[in-house]
Parts: sequence; structure tokens; C-alpha cells
Amino acid sequence: IVQWLVGVFVPGFHDMSASSQASLTATLGLVVRKSAHAGEYALLGVLVSLAVRSHRAAGRKAAMIPAAVCLLYAAGDEFHQRFVPGRAAAVGDVLIDFAGALIGIGLTALVLLLLRRRRTAGERG
Repeated sequence: IVQWLVGVFVPGFHDMSASSQASLTATLGLVVRKSAHAGEYALLGVLVSLAVRSHRAAGRKAAMIPAAVCLLYAAGDEFHQRFVPGRAAAVGDVLIDFAGALIGIGLTALVLLLLRRRRTAGERG
């Protein structure tokens, strides 16, 4: 899929040497895979945040608990990969996943804050 996308969106891709095409495709494929993983963990961060907040957690607890859960999940996922043939565990992958989770947690907090402010403003007006 990445090779097809690169062929469509990168001018002159088909005029490049085969090794240049392979190198560019591999690099962009890595970026796409890591971004997808971060996106998955952002969604996990949103879902865990909403679950924690549904139990009336607020303040730091509402961010720290989801962050800890997501970090443990990312670390556990990488640990599990040590036992899968052809896969390896990498601390960098844990950090990418955790960064995605923090983005999801932060976005959730921001959206909920904006909704709360809007509701409060509507009650006053």
C-alpha cells in the first residue's frame, strides 16, 4: 500500500532507481507503521480516560491512572513480542505508544474541559 501511495503522490518516483524506490518506501512504511501504533494508543488513552472519569476520578488521578494503564499495556505488548518469532522488543516502541496514549489522554481532558465550560456558560446565560 505504501509503495502504491508513494508512486501516486511522490513526483518522479517511477524515474528513481529501484534501490532509491525501495529505500523511500521502507522509510515511509516505517513512519506509517509507527504513526498507526501511536494512533491506536491515542485511542486507548481516550477510552481509558473516559472509563476512569466515569468512576468520578478528577484532577491528577484522572490523568495519572490512564497514563499508568497505557504505559503498562505498551510495556506488556513489547515484552510479549520478545516471544514472537521474527519480532523484537524495543524501548523506543514503548515510548512511541506511550506518547500516543498521552496525546489521547490530553485530548480527552481538553474536550471534556471545553464541554464543561460550554455547559457552565449555557447555565449562566
